[in-house]
Amino acid sequence: MPLRLEDNSYETVDYNAMLTYMMQLPIFKSPDKRLEYFSRWINHLKAIDDAMVNEWLVIQSLQCFSFPISFDAVQVRIQFNIDAISKLVEDKQEIAIPLDMFGPERGQINYTPIADDESYKVTEPPTILVAAIRNDPGRKGVVIDGNHRLAGAMANGLESVNVKYLGDKFLSRHPEAFVTTWDHAFYTFINETISLHECIDDGLLNDSQAIDHSYLARDVGYKF
Repeated sequence: MPLRLEDNSYETVDYNAMLTYMMQLPIFKSPDKRLEYFSRWINHLKAIDDAMVNEWLVIQSLQCFSFPISFDAVQVRIQFNIDAISKLVEDKQEIAIPLDMFGPERGQINYTPIADDESYKVTEPPTILVAAIRNDPGRKGVVIDGNHRLAGAMANGLESVNVKYLGDKFLSRHPEAFVTTWDHAFYTFINETISLHECIDDGLLNDSQAIDHSYLARDVGYKF
């Protein structure tokens, strides 16, 4: 169950509604394989959820970024642990990205607009963190740390910012990059689903092979 950091409480997820929504997606050609795949993942998420409910979970003060995702009436969010990620990417190479690559359109990097952007003075390209989130294949990623710095760069007429890009495979290998085990599992589920769909569409995998490539292929209780 997703954790609300604001008050250290839990949010309820309607897993039946999530499964109903997922079954409408043409991810697998066989409806039976589609049901097998999504049931396995949703059962795994629910098992994590149940374990969290039965434990007294207290999250210390963290710098985090919360990214909302909607499946019709189902509202969930992925929470990134920025403190942990900052340590993970200390030696990661920066890439200069033009500011016109940031915006709400397809093909751009999504970010959170900041109203008081002029208060953040920037004279040189700042460093920001961008994570891949493949729930919308048209997006290049989302800014998870540095929205104020990005807004400052835009307000002060800079042409680019320095980006440390976190791919989905990198983040899936680092559960510490997320606030809870559930966040990590859900992030991996979303990105894996899109990746397998692309492989099936391109003829690289059939339905059975795609399921065999899943993180949960060995066991429903497989730990990442």
